[in-house]
Amino acid sequence: MSTDTVDISLVRGPTGWGFDSSDSIDTRLNTERRKLEVLFNDMPIVAKARAAKDYTSNPIYERYIKFVDSLNYGPGSCDLSVIDKFVFGRTFAWLPQKTGSCVISNTFRPWVRRALFEIVMDGQAEEFLGKDEFSTKSISFYAPFSYGCGRRRGKLKGGDGGFCTEQYESFIKDGVIPCNNGKLNEILTKLNAVQDKDFPEPQNNDVYRRFQNWEFLDTLLPFADYRLLEAPEVTSVDVLIELAKQFKPASICSGIAIHKIGKHKDGFDIHARNPRDSWAHNMSFQGFFYSSDGKMFVRLSNESWGPGIVYNVPVEEVARWFSLRDISSQAIGEIDLPDSVPTI
Repeated sequence: MSTDTVDISLVRGPTGWGFDSSDSIDTRLNTERRKLEVLFNDMPIVAKARAAKDYTSNPIYERYIKFVDSLNYGPGSCDLSVIDKFVFGRTFAWLPQKTGSCVISNTFRPWVRRALFEIVMDGQAEEFLGKDEFSTKSISFYAPFSYGCGRRRGKLKGGDGGFCTEQYESFIKDGVIPCNNGKLNEILTKLNAVQDKDFPEPQNNDVYRRFQNWEFLDTLLPFADYRLLEAPEVTSVDVLIELAKQFKPASICSGIAIHKIGKHKDGFDIHARNPRDSWAHNMSFQGFFYSSDGKMFVRLSNESWGPGIVYNVPVEEVARWFSLRDISSQAIGEIDLPDSVPTI
C-alpha cells in the first residue's frame, strides 16, 4: 500500500450534484429517491443484484490476491481502484474535471474498472472499448455524450450538474458510445476537439457543454450500445461490502465533504466526513481493505479532482452515512460489453 505524500483531502475541484445550487441536500436526496423508484418500477430487472460468484479457484483471481498482498493489504481485501494497475501495470490518471461534471466524471472511471474485471478476472467473452488511456482508442466511453443523455432524461438543460439516478438510467437505456465512433469523430473534428487528451473528456469546456446541453445526442444515439444490465441501490454498508466482494463499485451522491483525521500506523492517511464543510458532489465507492490490525477501510474515489485522490474511510464511518440516510448510492454491476469474435 502506498503512503500518502500530500493531504489529498485538501484538493478541491468543481462539484455538480444536482441542478439548482439553491436546493438543499435533502431536496437533492429526495429527488434521487423519487427518480430511483420510477426507474426500478420501469425496469425492475436492473434493481436486483445478480447472484454472487465464487472466484477463489480462478487463477487470475489468485494472481490478483498476490498483487493485493504486495500492497500490504490484509487478507480478504477487495480494492477495485487498483485493478488497472494490476492489469496494465499503472493506474489510469485521466485529467481532472474542469466543470461541474462530477456525476459522469467520477462514474466513467469505476465503469472502466468494472469492465476490466469482467474481461480479465471474470473471463467473460467480451472486448475492451479500447486499450489506451487517452485518444480515440480510449478504454473508456466518451463521457460528454453520456452526460448529455443523462441530463436530457432529467430535462436538465443549461448550466452544469446532474443527478446520479438519471445518469444510471442513461447507462441502462441508452448505453454508451466508444471514443472511436466514426460519427462522433466527424463531429469532434469540426469542433477541433480530437487531440488525444480530448478523450474521454474534451479539454474545451464549450465542447463539453454543447454535449451536456443535448446537442448532437440524436445524431449519435443510433450508435450507442453496451448497456448497464445491473444497477442495484446500495442501502447499507453491509450491502456495499457484499457488492464490493463481487467487484461492483458504486456511486455516492451526497453533501459529504472529506478531510484527513489521522494517519494509521501502516503509513496511510485516514479520512472521514468534514463537519465544517459540504460538497454537493458525486464520488464512488471502489472496494475496501484491511489494515495490519484487522480494521476495515472503505476506498472512496474522488479521482475526478486529480489522480490518486482515493480516501481511506473507516467502515464504521461509512455505516453512519447509510444509517443517517444522507447519501444516495447505486452500484455498477454487469455491463453488456462488446462480444468477443470467435477465433474458430
